[in-house]
Amino acid sequence: MVKISKERKLGAIIVILIIIFSTALISIFVYFEIQYHIIQDNYDELKNNYNSLNGDYNSLTDQYNDLVEDYNTLSQTFQQYSRLSIDSLMMLTYNEIREQYQPNYNPWLGSYYYDTLSVEYGANVCAHDLARLYWPSVEDDYYDSRGTHLSSDAYDMITYAIDFIGISKYDSNTDRIEKILDFIYNNIEYSEDINDEFLFPVEVLTYRSGDCDDFSILASTLFEYVGIESAIGFFTNESKDNDHCMVLVNLPDLDNYGYWYYDDLTNQEVSTGRWIIIEPQATIDMQYEDNLIAKWRMIAIAEIPN
Repeated sequence: MVKISKERKLGAIIVILIIIFSTALISIFVYFEIQYHIIQDNYDELKNNYNSLNGDYNSLTDQYNDLVEDYNTLSQTFQQYSRLSIDSLMMLTYNEIREQYQPNYNPWLGSYYYDTLSVEYGANVCAHDLARLYWPSVEDDYYDSRGTHLSSDAYDMITYAIDFIGISKYDSNTDRIEKILDFIYNNIEYSEDINDEFLFPVEVLTYRSGDCDDFSILASTLFEYVGIESAIGFFTNESKDNDHCMVLVNLPDLDNYGYWYYDDLTNQEVSTGRWIIIEPQATIDMQYEDNLIAKWRMIAIAEIPN
């Protein structure tokens, strides 16, 4: 039997211990390697989730900002509608004025007389909401109920409309006309009038609609408020089977914009100077279009009273 020396036994034991320790180290390394990959996979998954959530957050932030912007727009629109709306007392008083003072067609007097009276009444309607005149027989009851004059309340609404439009004292007359026409074009819709009634300017602002004479009354009032001398004009086509209403402004030109005009209307008992025709249903850059104004011939005109 071979006798193993103590040195060899010790060496063998050391080798075995090294093998066991190495095996343990390899196992531990493999374990931690596996755990590292698991943690790395978890990290990658969490990172992807974070990026996804961050994208959702950014998307929700954009949606929130859009909602805030929409809210501010709606709030501004609501404030505009609230400030530019008449109440029932104003509506009833305007109806009473129309019933008593708006001319009715009389076949015995003819269309010329009716057109002349009507265009003068339309000019007075503008002057009323500019607080330049009022009808005491109707409006005294309004004053007794509210303690203010209807014309003054209407003037306040016109003032707010001008502020909303954003007209500056530094604007030229052309700039002012452009801004007013843009406001009307974007906020007032055309609506047929079955009774041929003239709406007052603040009624047009309230209803956000009207026919050609209502558009003209509103535009003339706003022009007059900002210092542009204006008039209401009745027109007809060449065959005289279709009538229309537009505005005229007493200005030398519209700067770089094209326009149609009368150089002298003193025979119509209006002020001297060039009277430029304005179609209030169109923006300023559309005023020179052939099919818009050229086909009409004026039959009556009245300046807005001072």
